[in-house]
Amino acid sequence: MISNMIHGMEQCYSDAVMSWSWLDKYGELIESETKYKESLFKSIGGQLEVVGLAPANDEHLFLLISTNPKIKSVVYYYHNDEERNELPHHIKKPVTYKKAEKLWDSLK
Repeated sequence: MISNMIHGMEQCYSDAVMSWSWLDKYGELIESETKYKESLFKSIGGQLEVVGLAPANDEHLFLLISTNPKIKSVVYYYHNDEERNELPHHIKKPVTYKKAEKLWDSLK
C-alpha cells in the first residue's frame, strides 16, 4: 500500500524508484513494499511524463523506460539544454521536450 500519495498524483513513484534501484543493481530486493513499487513502475504504459531525472545519474531508470514495451512515448521536462541534448542517448522512445520551469509555473 502506498501511504503517502497525493490524490491525483498516484502515478508519481519517485521514492520507490530511488529506493529499489540500488538494490536491483547491486543485490537482492528485500522489502515487499519496495518490490510492489517496482512493479508499479514497470506497469506504466502509454505516454510517460518525466520530471526530475538527470541523464548524468539515472541510467537505470532510462533503461527501464526504454525496455518497457507498454510505454509508447515520453514527455521529458528538462531544466537546461544540456539535459535535453543528452537525453536521446538514454531513452529509445519518441520524446517530446518541455521546459520544467513552465510546468512549475503552471502549477502555481
